[in-house]
Amino acid sequence: KITLRSNASKQLGLIRWLGAICCVCLVVFAGGAQARDVRVGVYPNEPKIFTDLAGKPAGLLIDVLQGIASREEWQLEYITCAWQECLDALQAGKIDLMPDVAYSAQRDQIFDFHNTPSLYSWSQIYSRTETAIGSTFDLNGKRVAVLGGSIQEEFFSGMMMGFGLKVQMIPATNLTEVFDLVASGKADAAIANNRFGEYNAPRFKLVETPIVFQPSRLFYATASGRNPDLLAAIERHLVAWQQDPACLALLTASESTPSTGVESESATDPTDSTPTSGGGDG
Repeated sequence: KITLRSNASKQLGLIRWLGAICCVCLVVFAGGAQARDVRVGVYPNEPKIFTDLAGKPAGLLIDVLQGIASREEWQLEYITCAWQECLDALQAGKIDLMPDVAYSAQRDQIFDFHNTPSLYSWSQIYSRTETAIGSTFDLNGKRVAVLGGSIQEEFFSGMMMGFGLKVQMIPATNLTEVFDLVASGKADAAIANNRFGEYNAPRFKLVETPIVFQPSRLFYATASGRNPDLLAAIERHLVAWQQDPACLALLTASESTPSTGVESESATDPTDSTPTSGGGDG
């Protein structure tokens, strides 16, 4: 289902991000930690997860993980990869943990997830200013760039079929390429999560459209049956984080669902910790 989003929700972003990092710093567990090495996949999806100009992993999901790792005595080894390569490496056991993975029934067959979401997001359509896209039906006959292997790719294709619209999907290896395809005129519209869009659209001279879909819950994932101790520790810290009243207020702020002024049928309860099918870039 699709909702139209108000720009007012953007104002909550910085507050929640800073608050989230502060909340992680408050989560302290005495004893029980066992030192171990953990291989973590990193792909470009600013500002959630990326490699900074100094070549170091950065982003909110990295900050959260490092906060947990310091208390669990984990030694993190970061491995840079494209999105689909990261998922393949996770399944093959070449990495132990992958941040920013949206849950789906299909992924549940090959990956394991903790229960409490690490972050909330949604998907949005972006275009050049001269491309008039005011509704879903304006996408008919358009070329739409999307991150290959992402949940958005499958969901959006099905959504277009449901509306009887014909679009040409152009898969890309990362979201920067997705935006570049539109900026260079090789695609008419781009699909990205709201965080990446707000952070990067001005750089590519793209604008958001009112087409918003797929509110999602994002998790850290492991290969099925592997590293359950990692997920248990992450879950323990996230639960304690959310039990703090100040942290819970930040986590359940309205940015978890597109702000429309009208209740959306696609909205999810941000306090419900059961993984459900959703969007995200992973």
